[in-house]
Amino acid sequence: MVARPPAAPRPHWLDVAYAWQASRRPFFQDGWGDASLLEQTAAGPFLAHAPEPAQPAWGPSAEGRMGLLVRDGTFPSPQAGLPPGVATAHVRWLSRPGGPSSRACLVLAGSREEGFGRRQAIHGALVQDGVDLLLLENPFAGLRRALGQRSAAVRTVSDHLLLNLAMVQEARALLGFLARVGYRQRGVAGYSMGGFMAALVAALTPGPLAVAALAAGTTPAPVYTAGLLSRSVDFRTLGRTCGGEGKARERLARLFGLADARRLPAPVRPEAAVVVGCRSDGYVSSEDTRALAAHWPGSRLRWLEAGHVSAVLRHRAALRGAVVEGFSGLAP
Repeated sequence: MVARPPAAPRPHWLDVAYAWQASRRPFFQDGWGDASLLEQTAAGPFLAHAPEPAQPAWGPSAEGRMGLLVRDGTFPSPQAGLPPGVATAHVRWLSRPGGPSSRACLVLAGSREEGFGRRQAIHGALVQDGVDLLLLENPFAGLRRALGQRSAAVRTVSDHLLLNLAMVQEARALLGFLARVGYRQRGVAGYSMGGFMAALVAALTPGPLAVAALAAGTTPAPVYTAGLLSRSVDFRTLGRTCGGEGKARERLARLFGLADARRLPAPVRPEAAVVVGCRSDGYVSSEDTRALAAHWPGSRLRWLEAGHVSAVLRHRAALRGAVVEGFSGLAP
């Protein structure tokens, strides 16, 4: 990692290649979706009260790679309105066989991410460093795909809003679970969309948290309307009911802009928050990453010499290091 602010280079070639491939499975092919939900979201507030702590039903434990103790569980999502199947949250708990640590971190998934494998590969080594992990499956992904959903690309805008609302509420419920089972220090982390959602969760949590917002900014609006990911949005379909593709882009920016971390307070312990940006990121702008860190005075801003995709492939130790650095800010 380097501490100097980035310039504005061209996106990393891997970001461009991945965006081209992903555009063949576009978001929102079925349009805007539930109009009443969109209207309710626009009227705000966009997040409900804090849910009760989750009480997952755990399956049998097994030994995974690196000697980790792996337990998979489910619990009913506290978010109303999710379709059958999606409404059951799936979570994986990683710890050491010798007993739980005093620290645990909830790691949220990115857009289109399915299953636990990628996050376990990136962050699993943290368990050996004394940080147990919870990995939450995103709604509408993997084990939680909706009936008839053929890929991880969400088919309507209203489903995507439900996905985001559910991520926040389920994360808050799981942080309550971690407190209930005795973890003295808790954290939340994520990459890309997972990092942005981690930022919202941290701002909504009344107690101190370690935070690692990785490759994240303040709002998803420019990501879906201006960055490389916008190539994967079916603006042609969205524009059929709102006056064309330009109007659709504007409407989507307004809706997604409602979920802006700058509308919420900083975390209780901003010195325990680490914001990581990528110098050649074609998805999340460096300006928006800096804006998130600036909104959290006392947080730590770090930069990787990478793009959005290559950071996941080549800088995993640095991503884990950001989580550890966040927990160092909770030290008494």
